[in-house]
Amino acid sequence: MTTKKLLICNCDKTIPLNGAKLSSALGSPSELFVNSSLCRSQIDNFRSALKKNEGLLVACTQEAPLFREIAGDEEDGCGEDNVSFVNIRELAGWSDEGGNAQPKMVALIQSSGLKADPTRLMTLRSGGNCLVYGQGQTAYDTALKLSERLSVTLVLTDPGDLMIPATNLFAMAIGRIEKLQGALGRFEITIKDYATASPSSRRELSFGKDRIEMELECDLVFDLSGERSLVTSAVSRDGYFRVDPDQAADLASAMYEISDFVGEFEKPIYVDYEKGICAHGRSGKVGCTKCLDHCPASAITSAGDFVKIDGAICGGCGNCHALCPTGAIQYSYPRLDDLVTRIQQLLKSYMAAKGTHPVLLLCDEAHGLPLISAMSRYGKGLPANVLPVSLHSVLALGHETLLAAFGAGASHVQVLVPPARREELSALNDQIGLCNSVLEGLDFVANPQALMRAQVLIEQDPFALEAALYELSAIEPIGATHFTATGSKRDIAHMAFSALFEASSLANEQIELPGGAPYGIIHVDSASCTLCLACVGSCPAHALLDGADHPQLRFHERNCVQCGLCAATCPENAITLEPRYNFSENVQSAIVLHEDEPFDCIRCNQPFGSKRAIERVSSIIAGKNPMFQTSAQLDLLKMCDDCRIISQSEHSDNPMAMGEVPRVRVTEDYLDGSDEPDVDKT
Repeated sequence: MTTKKLLICNCDKTIPLNGAKLSSALGSPSELFVNSSLCRSQIDNFRSALKKNEGLLVACTQEAPLFREIAGDEEDGCGEDNVSFVNIRELAGWSDEGGNAQPKMVALIQSSGLKADPTRLMTLRSGGNCLVYGQGQTAYDTALKLSERLSVTLVLTDPGDLMIPATNLFAMAIGRIEKLQGALGRFEITIKDYATASPSSRRELSFGKDRIEMELECDLVFDLSGERSLVTSAVSRDGYFRVDPDQAADLASAMYEISDFVGEFEKPIYVDYEKGICAHGRSGKVGCTKCLDHCPASAITSAGDFVKIDGAICGGCGNCHALCPTGAIQYSYPRLDDLVTRIQQLLKSYMAAKGTHPVLLLCDEAHGLPLISAMSRYGKGLPANVLPVSLHSVLALGHETLLAAFGAGASHVQVLVPPARREELSALNDQIGLCNSVLEGLDFVANPQALMRAQVLIEQDPFALEAALYELSAIEPIGATHFTATGSKRDIAHMAFSALFEASSLANEQIELPGGAPYGIIHVDSASCTLCLACVGSCPAHALLDGADHPQLRFHERNCVQCGLCAATCPENAITLEPRYNFSENVQSAIVLHEDEPFDCIRCNQPFGSKRAIERVSSIIAGKNPMFQTSAQLDLLKMCDDCRIISQSEHSDNPMAMGEVPRVRVTEDYLDGSDEPDVDKT
């Protein structure tokens, strides 16, 4: 709960506010004064509060710039950094159900005091070197205008109707961009059929006869070719501007924006990567590729057994975090623990204020909040039980966040997605499908309306969104269990699973999960397994373990991420995967999947391997490998490492054996005049 002094306003009586009831619900010792025009005629109330308090919370966001300006100007005030804001007007009060929205107002106010850890930043530098790519007079005029602020190079796909300039103010060439890599400040471009403009052009623009492949570097790219995008996701590539040359307004806006891209820019580092637990590969074998397969910006590349994330290219969609089975990729804008804590606090405060059937609406800040604002101004507004939470990208939502929300009391979770991201929804759909499968497995689908408690809404029309929210059925919450969201992504997921299981009446401790789920067990064909333990060395999650003093293959189900590296590594193809979630206590400790008798060294009688492995290797190699033709050579396979070396040194055909080493001559050999060293003098 926030500790700042709260200032509320009914916005010229357009919001139904009761100061006494709101004070009581918030646990305030004194009744809140309800302003009617805090930002205008009652602005002195804000000034007075500034001088009396070290921190203020204003329940209005529309006039936040004005309040910050006053706070910064006041000599005796608390300063603009100590003034925060919460929106109870568009999100709660401006609604046909505004009279019943007090529980939501309480929840919004109390959760506004939560502080999230700031994400790390990276610096991008641009010197203003801009490549303009297009055709004809439009491309030239654009380049000419941009050259007033930027250092421009114009590459034409076709000179078209271009009139030859009297003076060349920037480099001009013809060619077609074959490949574009990099981001703001470090684009690398490959151009096919490149040739510079001829200075002797007359009547029509001509170019050199020799067309070559050219490599160029630049800070910015202004693409008005009208062709397909040069990058996989223009939305998330800083420094790349793609404009339809026939749209004059869009062209003018993009020219204005790109002109300011000179200097140093700070960009959030959206994800953190811990390669030690990455399940991408081991020893050249490929396991998990989910982040690579679902990055729309191509910011993630394979780097052997691990992956490499280019933060300058990353647009922060969060697909990689949502799908990462181990938590090696963690979203940090916001961090998972901060987001789960925020959701839990919102639901807890709402239900404590007598709110019912809470619906959690998760949306992108840049897309969802304007739609909600339009609903509140021109439509019915949000239903009183819909609790909005805005994020940088809803595509970063994983099943652990969704399950934690249901465990904390949400009846529904609706994820609002911009239509522009429709093609990037595979990861989010996967996570919502997994969430609904878990709820179904725990028997939380007592009626058809509850079958899809978590859903994706792809809407651009505020009235269509409004209709979808008002049509949701009133389903009772699953429970109201809150936990401290700490640890890794999987730690938080396990806590969410436990909270839901406690609220369930399910007797079975195991539920089936869809294929690709990051939880489950492996099965080992004991008839094929030789306990070579290659799978143990390949497991990135330490789910597979060997026996400390006995030939064993042990399995820790709690750690298994179903990456498949063990199956890919097994030379006997003896391993299969089964996705499931096990709620029983034995997942906390390792179980034995397969074991064998130890094989004793035939020379020193010390155990050094499994009986089946030694016998199988001997049967495969005997008579087929030129190094193991005789019984003595085969016996080497039945010895421990130390005895094997000793035995090899004793063989007459030992490849490391050498002739007799001559004795070094000493002083006595020279003094007695002998030609050869005296062996007795050594």
